[in-house]
Amino acid sequence: MTQLLCEEFNVPSLIIANSAVLTTLASCRTTALVVDCGGGSTIVTPVVHCRSLAQAVISSPVAGEVLTDCLTRRLENNGQLLKIGRKATETITRGNLLVQSRKNCADSLKLHITEIDGIENAENIASHTGLTEMVINCINKCEGCHHAELYSNILLTGGPTSEPQLKERLQKDVQ
Repeated sequence: MTQLLCEEFNVPSLIIANSAVLTTLASCRTTALVVDCGGGSTIVTPVVHCRSLAQAVISSPVAGEVLTDCLTRRLENNGQLLKIGRKATETITRGNLLVQSRKNCADSLKLHITEIDGIENAENIASHTGLTEMVINCINKCEGCHHAELYSNILLTGGPTSEPQLKERLQKDVQ
């Protein structure tokens, strides 16, 4: 790929970097905890002195697309509209999944995904760790001298993180 870019498209130089490190640098920091919530996964990455700590990265497959798919299938089985499924997914993601503890998250999802025909991983979704626990577990995997700085520098990135007051709720839950 690099050779193709340099030889065919005359790209003078190329840098390949970790997105969590770039997010940290873009916020004018060198140490931060980057929470990247996307359509396919949620990844929590600690960055200390511009280096990602790979041994402490925590990932969860529970993200926007998975929830949308589960709820959409359920609603389609019941003859409901697809539009309602997406709205319900947004409500669950915004209000419950991202910030509540594992038990509350699981209970909330079970209310919405029980009796889903043909979805093999519906129970697995409810059993995944919530965002608050992911953040705490990730920080605890790092050396103790970095804990305070990571707790005070949590960066949210990705579509679901643009939800109003998510950062404030997350900070309240992890303290």
